[in-house]
Amino acid sequence: MEEKDKKVANENDIQNVKNESNAARRLRLLGVENDDKIHDEDATIKKGNFFQNLWYQHKWAIIIGAILLVTLIIFCVSIATQPKYDMYISYTGPLYVDYETKNAIDYAFMEMSKDYNGDGEELLNFASITYQNEEQRKQSAEEMKDLYGGVLQDHENSKALDSIRSQMLSGVVALYLMDEKIYEEYSSKMMNVSQLLGKDLDKSIMAGENGVYFKKTDFYLHMSGTEKGKALKNLPDDTVLCLMPKLVSMDKELHESSKDLYIKILSFEIEK
Repeated sequence: MEEKDKKVANENDIQNVKNESNAARRLRLLGVENDDKIHDEDATIKKGNFFQNLWYQHKWAIIIGAILLVTLIIFCVSIATQPKYDMYISYTGPLYVDYETKNAIDYAFMEMSKDYNGDGEELLNFASITYQNEEQRKQSAEEMKDLYGGVLQDHENSKALDSIRSQMLSGVVALYLMDEKIYEEYSSKMMNVSQLLGKDLDKSIMAGENGVYFKKTDFYLHMSGTEKGKALKNLPDDTVLCLMPKLVSMDKELHESSKDLYIKILSFEIEK
């Protein structure tokens, strides 16, 4: 009878060991057998420190929240410190616009521009997209004078054409220096020069009704003759200067400033 009772007791002990908490097991291994101490420690863990419990129960939510907060702060700082440009101009054509040519374009157009947004700074954002049509690609292959020492690959050319279309649809840029072949495709979407000026210009500088050959304008002839603007000569002879109408997605003030600059350039005359 005693052996049976011992066996039952041992089985109960084994079951108790399986069911005991981590805290109880730790105290039992340390030789502490007072149940009150076990209960006291469990109570301490449950009650614990508010911040410890908060972290223990919600640490992933806190981590994700902190990441989102930091991202939001970085985004807000980026927006607040982003330059506010008075003007956006884009070149689209076969030329790779190098640093020297870009500086000449910046200089020339800013000479006619002003602080349109009234923030105390005159800033111009110039972008370029290099695209070659089939004829230009063949010519590059023959002359081996292309921007990268060869002909633009098909995927590069296709990507550039997509970029041109996306840029025009975005409404960010209104004023373009555009390759004649590209201009011919989009000329119907540009603003009529005579209507803008209220008069007709010399037909010799006109590229249809909605653009002018940039290198035939008095503005170009004057600016390319200066030291800072001489790299304007790198632009192809058939480059067309044109202005898009205001799109729904386009900022009204930005379009007005682009139109003002466009009219100034077309109205510029060299003193004789």
